[in-house]
Amino acid sequence: MNEDSKHLPIDHPQHDRLHKVRPVIDYLNKKFITVPFEHRLSLDEQMCSTKIKHFMKQYLPNKPHKWGFKLYVLCSLSGYAYSFEIYSGAKDIDRLPGEPDLGAVSNTVIRLLRPVPRHVNHITYFDNFYTNIPLLHYLTNEGIYCLGTVQRNRLGKSCKLPEKREIMKSNVTRGTYHENVAFSRRPRFFGHKLERQQTSTITFHVCWR
Repeated sequence: MNEDSKHLPIDHPQHDRLHKVRPVIDYLNKKFITVPFEHRLSLDEQMCSTKIKHFMKQYLPNKPHKWGFKLYVLCSLSGYAYSFEIYSGAKDIDRLPGEPDLGAVSNTVIRLLRPVPRHVNHITYFDNFYTNIPLLHYLTNEGIYCLGTVQRNRLGKSCKLPEKREIMKSNVTRGTYHENVAFSRRPRFFGHKLERQQTSTITFHVCWR
């Protein structure tokens, strides 16, 4: 554990809310990445549930444990965690030279993917909380392929995927999809219509490779 006497004040640009347990976090991450990386990886949030009162406690309504400390975790598809970060507030920390500033969430993805070997065809999957074109473009240039759902309004005004109201019409059958391919490093955009009992949903995916 770090000593409290070395904890920088809250108004310092390098202030770390996790100062006390930072050595433990760094030690675990170094040990986790000693296991060889699988070909396919997944990145998502995870809740460490707790009933204590704490200012870093988060509420995620779609998680089995809704209250707790939020972790960003890079995992294999078999469930092994290679690296993680504990969410301690939206701030820019530990950005290395050459890494772009793409916003708090995208910067978190970049940090978690640092130990992943480059240009050996690793594929990372994530949901629309993370997916955006600048992030996928950067990771592709780094040699990491990506596949994720995406919010249509993040694809720009020139996106040729159909509007949600069009693909949700009753005469559009289940399983209908639209595909568009751009010419910059071959990003592929897909729109899918899925049906569950009496409800229909539409999901947009982007694959960059």
